[in-house]
Amino acid sequence: MGVPCCNADRHGRGRVEHFPDNAGLLSERYRGLIQKGQPLWDRILVILLVVSYVGQISFIPLDVFRFHFMLRPGPLVSFFGLALFVGGWWILTLAMKVNPFAVPVVRLQEERHQRVIDTGVYAVVRHPMYAGFAPMVIGPALWLESSAAALTAILPIAVLAVRSVFEERFLKRELEGYKAYTQKVRYRLIPFVW
Repeated sequence: MGVPCCNADRHGRGRVEHFPDNAGLLSERYRGLIQKGQPLWDRILVILLVVSYVGQISFIPLDVFRFHFMLRPGPLVSFFGLALFVGGWWILTLAMKVNPFAVPVVRLQEERHQRVIDTGVYAVVRHPMYAGFAPMVIGPALWLESSAAALTAILPIAVLAVRSVFEERFLKRELEGYKAYTQKVRYRLIPFVW
């Protein structure tokens, strides 16, 4: 059931529109990173992802203000880092907008009648949230001028790549129509590459 909202059309007449109730979706997305029904491998990978991501982000100021492990990139590369961050955020937002089943953990959401989403950015790659996360990790390091921290972004990105492989095995086994979706959308994270 949607939430009614009154809007005026171009002639000033009022009309009632119904927007979907997103309270259930928001509560699902705000649940913890360890949940009932989540496979053990996902629990391990989520913890590795959080540790590697927090470590990489924490490393940026250490490198910029103290260690200076590598040469600092110039203003053009710094601006490119900001553009990467914004682009990654945009991709991630598009994925969350089109997929009401996009949540932090891998589990079959039977109570929410989970189904395969194959529209929007999901028609381009099978894991657009992960694809958007990669530039969001590299971008801040370049933006804040830490080449070394940009290299350490490989760790959380690698964890997500491994997670995508395990997640697909799980979804092919548990979610009806996912195997056909993988044949329709060939690329996992990077169009025309992988």
